[in-house]
Amino acid sequence: MLVRWFRTCVQSKTNDQIIDPYLVGSIAPECLREFVKISWNCLLDTGTERPSMYDVVGSLNIALLLQQIWHYDIEVGSSSHNDPVKERFCHAYNNVLSYDGAFDTSDPDTGTNGLLIKKI
Repeated sequence: MLVRWFRTCVQSKTNDQIIDPYLVGSIAPECLREFVKISWNCLLDTGTERPSMYDVVGSLNIALLLQQIWHYDIEVGSSSHNDPVKERFCHAYNNVLSYDGAFDTSDPDTGTNGLLIKKI
C-alpha cells in the first residue's frame, strides 16, 4: 500500500506529499530528486533491476552533497529556506522530476522499468 502511494505521488508529480510537512523548505529540491530516484529504483519489482547496496550508498552520498551545497548557498545569502511561503518549495518539489527527460515514471506494474536514469 505504501509503495503504491509513493509511486502515485511520483507519477502525479506531488512529491511534496512524500516528505514531512515540517521539512518543507529544509530539503533541497535536487536532494529530494536523488531520494526519489533511489527509492523508486529500490522498489522495482525485479531484483535484478534494483540497485546494489554499493550504488545506493553512492547515490545517498550524492544526495548529501547536494543538500550540503544547497544549505551552503542559503547561508551565504543566495536564497532563504526560512521563506514563509511554502508553496515555492512544494512547486519545486513537484517539478523536480520534470527538469529534464532523465526519468521514466511509467507504471512499473505495466511492465516498464519505472524511474530510471537515462544514459548520456
